[in-house]
Amino acid sequence: MKILVLDQDQNHAAQVSQRLVIQGHTPTVFSDWDEALRELGFQEYSIVLLDSKFLSDVKHNILNMRRAGRGYLYVIGMDIENSKDVATLGINSVLPNSSDLNLLEKAVDTASHFILQLKKLGNEAEDFPSAGGVIAKSAFNQLLLSAIDRAG
Repeated sequence: MKILVLDQDQNHAAQVSQRLVIQGHTPTVFSDWDEALRELGFQEYSIVLLDSKFLSDVKHNILNMRRAGRGYLYVIGMDIENSKDVATLGINSVLPNSSDLNLLEKAVDTASHFILQLKKLGNEAEDFPSAGGVIAKSAFNQLLLSAIDRAG
């Protein structure tokens, strides 16, 4: 999967990127918020690893990131101490210590699984007609995407 790493610490970003490459992902590192937003408009990424230093106006920033991106972005906040307000921030999950590469690997695996399931449900190549009160796959897909969008 293509992963955008937004981190101001180049050494840390290199360490995270190296681990992602070992896992079989394609990371791209940015240290500037505006450059990352422009990149999201040009390339499709599945996962964004976001350093806590970019979380000054987090809800607004995440909303702009999701608008700029193509498809659904799974956002993992790195090095966030207080994970209570994660749902209200618009972040999918929190990685309290991104230096722990095993936790990083688990978080990215979870995100990859979520993205793959979302793509499977969102595949409109085959639709099933509704019958007997059962919702059609395409209608369910729209409800699912709407619910995920509103959750943040």
